[in-house]
Amino acid sequence: MLVVVLLAAFAAGCGGSNGTESTSSNPPATNASDTPFTAAQWTEYQAAVAAFQKVNLPTIQKVRKCAKPINPPPGQVEKCVGDSLTKLDTATDDLSNTLKGFTSSVGGDCLAALNGFLGYVAPYKASIQALEETIASDNAAAAYNSASSIQTARAGGLAKNEAVKKDCAPA
Repeated sequence: MLVVVLLAAFAAGCGGSNGTESTSSNPPATNASDTPFTAAQWTEYQAAVAAFQKVNLPTIQKVRKCAKPINPPPGQVEKCVGDSLTKLDTATDDLSNTLKGFTSSVGGDCLAALNGFLGYVAPYKASIQALEETIASDNAAAAYNSASSIQTARAGGLAKNEAVKKDCAPA
């Protein structure tokens, strides 16, 4: 819906000119402060988010499943989780790098939304790394609780993604 409103506002601001109107009465149709993604950036953004999502929730659910048994044998949770947290850490880095790559070419609400998402990604990555350390310490109960907390915090990331989708989609 916002895209329709923005398109209408953009179209209204881009009315035709017969060349006799003063440029001071017609501001530029776009400026650096209101710059969404290009079509190529939008495609790249969607691919990066999809790649992250493909790894994220399944990994957190796997950790919860692996850490659920009470008093598992030493090393069992780590063995069960395998390299899934390493893959999630990499996917988080990839998403972060993609987001950072857009910050110099967008502006306005899109830049604010991107910075909001980046502000979420950094602590999320730290939570993943803390979970890896907890698993390595053989504290299954703490690993289960940590994975549950990360899963709950995931809602914040989904909201940040929605903000980017709303504010950065190309016209």
